[in-house]
Amino acid sequence: MKVCIISPNAYPLLKGIPAERLTGGAELQMKTIGSAFARRGIDVHFLVDDFGQPAYEYSEGIHIHKVPFDISGQKIRFAFLILTLWRVLRRIGADIHIIKIPRNILMPLGIFCRKTGSKLIQVGQKDTDVDVVFLKKHAHWFNYISYRIGLKMADYIVAQNLRQKTGFRNMANCPVTVIRNAHSMQSSDSGKDDGSVLWVGNNQKDKRPWLVPGAAKALPGLRFNMIVADYAPGKHENYAADGTKNLTLRGYVPFEEIHEYFANAALLINTSLHEGFPNTFIQAWQHGTPVVSLTVDPDNVITEHGLGRVSGTFGQFLNDINDLMCNRDLRIAYGKNARSYVKKYHDLDNIVDQYMDIFRELSENRNRT
Repeated sequence: MKVCIISPNAYPLLKGIPAERLTGGAELQMKTIGSAFARRGIDVHFLVDDFGQPAYEYSEGIHIHKVPFDISGQKIRFAFLILTLWRVLRRIGADIHIIKIPRNILMPLGIFCRKTGSKLIQVGQKDTDVDVVFLKKHAHWFNYISYRIGLKMADYIVAQNLRQKTGFRNMANCPVTVIRNAHSMQSSDSGKDDGSVLWVGNNQKDKRPWLVPGAAKALPGLRFNMIVADYAPGKHENYAADGTKNLTLRGYVPFEEIHEYFANAALLINTSLHEGFPNTFIQAWQHGTPVVSLTVDPDNVITEHGLGRVSGTFGQFLNDINDLMCNRDLRIAYGKNARSYVKKYHDLDNIVDQYMDIFRELSENRNRT
């Protein structure tokens, strides 16, 4: 079986090189499951953006194909992208195509799959993917319409949580199932709990990174580490401005190094307005690091499994951070719950088994038609 994964910004993760542009949880998940598929004997191909690499590479069991995804909103460039995309896809000849982002490629990909008889799996990213009011307000009208049409063309949709599952069922005509994100690195018991409060994310508006300096200023007795994936000197100095001496701001940290921050932190905090299922939660919980989230709690897992706190307001957010930092025994209890939860619900082999079941179902349907 041949599977093609479309993930424009995944190239740095696939090659283990520093990311010069935004590479986040979506790319990490695609790389994680793609590598696992390859280890299961599946012929795995990735379509990635132009990072200055050759048109084709083979790395650690994965075929990597370059497609210039930078369209900059221009119709001519978009048309050229689609033609290039179809040409590369036809050359690959995959049985199944998987895409998470970008949304504006979903309809052209669906058209290709319909013409060739191959199958299309859409993987949900954020809960806003199924929020029609939000999409109409924030997406370009053409992108919104093409996304809605693309969903109708999907053969299977993988949601990250129950809210997404319900939303996709209302928007699509295909089976929808929840498959949790897989954990992507080795768990460790060697974390030091160095007394730091960790935030990991990017500079996108819905991550609300500016709230972290506010928390640091309000809690001057605590030490905060902030890792901003797309940080650039001279661009985001306001995060650490105004004498916030207890906040350390870092830019991109390579994947193979970032686990140390999760392992050593006392807490991971999250300030996002919208998420699907944050990979940072899983990365923290693998190491027994509890989470304090301002608003995000996918399927109520934090509250139901005792994995940390969900605050609801910024004032309570500060209280929860301070409370847990003053109570090491409670952090340890949450950490034990976190390790057990990840082992039970986010095991990579189990996640891959669920995808393999979908592949078999789609292959059987294709053979019958």
